[in-house]
Amino acid sequence: IEANLKRVTENKAAYQQRKEIIEHPFGTIKRSYGYYYTLLRTKRKVAGEFALIYLCYNIRRVINILGVNGLKQALNTTINRIKDYCKHLTAIFNEITKYKLPIELSFDTISLIEESNDGQWKIKNQFPITKSNKR
Repeated sequence: IEANLKRVTENKAAYQQRKEIIEHPFGTIKRSYGYYYTLLRTKRKVAGEFALIYLCYNIRRVINILGVNGLKQALNTTINRIKDYCKHLTAIFNEITKYKLPIELSFDTISLIEESNDGQWKIKNQFPITKSNKR
């Protein structure tokens, strides 16, 4: 407790800024939305309840900043990017499955894997997915 008190007293400006930025959403949710207490019990259920509350708060902020049409446009752009990425991944899968090669995928690499003599799987080749070949 003493260490925390020392940090606060040594960094008053930083903590004041933190109070101004971080505490605002909680105050808005409490006073404007009326969430002074939770309706559910247990950590898991309360976390789910607050996830919905924060989602609504964030959507409301985005609408206030971008407007409804701006939000729709941003969502459409994101959905189209995801669709393009899925088409790209489907093409990669189709190409690889033609050769029946075992593969391992991550967000930034495609790895061809093979079984070694001792029965363990190891990476044979790695192909980075760079910005130039991402959609």
